Amino acid sequence: MEKKDKYQDLGKQMKFQTFGNHDTEIVIIPWVMTWDGVVTEFHNSYRRQLGISDRMEAQLQRIVLQQSHNFVLRELGVAATGITCECDPARKRQAANTDRGPPLKEREVHASARRPALPSAAPALAVACGA
Repeated sequence: MEKKDKYQDLGKQMKFQTFGNHDTEIVIIPWVMTWDGVVTEFHNSYRRQLGISDRMEAQLQRIVLQQSHNFVLRELGVAATGITCECDPARKRQAANTDRGPPLKEREVHASARRPALPSAAPALAVACGA
């Protein structure tokens, strides 16, 4: 089954709920943007159909990268604005202290912050949870 076909039912539902007109034409364009720039072979033709310029695509990819980064940080228990631990309150207070201690690379990673290794295509991300 082609990806376009998977969205036909969704398109029909949107047609009736949003437009309320059975004569409205819905076109499914499965354009996907990933954080690492991996695209399908039809990416450029879909992009032309949608009227997305190079500049707009760069802006969209920046947003995708930013949101992916924030998601990874949330999964690791780190806020995008700074280090906050999902650990015990003492660690949160310690992370909030003005004396930040040694650089992150010298700190020990808290056990709750450890995650399985990312796939080889993904960049490595190391986070310390105040020690």
